[in-house]
Amino acid sequence: MKAYGVLALSGVSSAPTVPQNLAAVAQNARTIRLTWDASTDDVAVTGYQLYRDAVPLDTTAALTYDDDTCEPSTTYSYQVAAFDGAGNDSALSSAAVETTDANSPPVWQTTISESLVIGNAYSRDLNTVCSDVDGDTMRIRQVPSSQAEQIP
Repeated sequence: MKAYGVLALSGVSSAPTVPQNLAAVAQNARTIRLTWDASTDDVAVTGYQLYRDAVPLDTTAALTYDDDTCEPSTTYSYQVAAFDGAGNDSALSSAAVETTDANSPPVWQTTISESLVIGNAYSRDLNTVCSDVDGDTMRIRQVPSSQAEQIP
């Protein structure tokens, strides 16, 4: 959906210039950052229409855009067109193609420590830590001790 902020007051206006130097860089498994150079126009460039795989993705007035709707290990092709307040659209930019990173699984590390309590009785402590380098959302569920597996 285009938002027009400036209207041509008289005469016929021309289309904005084609956005140049479109670049796409994967930020992680779920996000690709797009950047491009500004278009010019005889009225005023009011925004940019972004396309992913030839389908309209979004509009923005900025010269950068983070597509955070990507899937891991997937290749996408992007193009951008400028539009002005008079309703003119530029031609599409050259395509920028990028592949998102693979999604890394979380890494679980468990350590067991024992300490002598009295005589030959020991206390065992189990410490589990999870790190997720991708920053994906994780759900952790606590299991009641009555349902937990007993350690001999």
